[in-house]
Amino acid sequence: MAEAGATVVDDHGRLVAEYAGLEVARVTRNLDGVAELEVGVGQADRELQALVHGGLARVDALTRAIELVAEHRRPGAPMHPLNRLARERWLRSILLESPSLVGCQELKPVPPLLERSTLLGMVPSAASGTRDDGSPVVVVCSVGIELDLVADALDYRSRLETEANMPGTHADLVLVMPERDIHRIIREQADQASGISIMSIPEPWLSER
Repeated sequence: MAEAGATVVDDHGRLVAEYAGLEVARVTRNLDGVAELEVGVGQADRELQALVHGGLARVDALTRAIELVAEHRRPGAPMHPLNRLARERWLRSILLESPSLVGCQELKPVPPLLERSTLLGMVPSAASGTRDDGSPVVVVCSVGIELDLVADALDYRSRLETEANMPGTHADLVLVMPERDIHRIIREQADQASGISIMSIPEPWLSER
């Protein structure tokens, strides 16, 4: 997956290939228990790809899928279903490439709080890493006005601290979203919790970065 230019992420124990935050392939197991790479955006597209391009080597099929997604998932591209999906993950993909945008030294993607059943719907997307001074940080990306964002972000931080065996040692928590989505209610909720800051970055689907 990495050879083809995708970012490899863990999605509740499944290996998923993303390009600009959009899932383009995943590793599954067939009836014999053998791992296979299924290429496509969503279940229906994976089934169609298997029918139409079943004879292609998997890396070639994945490369073709990435080329198609790249045409639409870029700054200034015309509106298209491929650049409307999973925009919160698109924001995260930018931060994974350029963690300094949020004052971080490095960031890595973390699985969602719940296993996703569809690509539709807004689901906050998280990453963890370190500040330039080495202190831990959790970054949660969101698009749209999500009133449960602060609660979800706190759950991400709590889960990661538990996994890292750091109970009671709060990492910095950064909420990242488009400027227009920073609603007053979200600010008020963030102010009531400890160690939360809110930042915005340019929306890649609107203008050049």
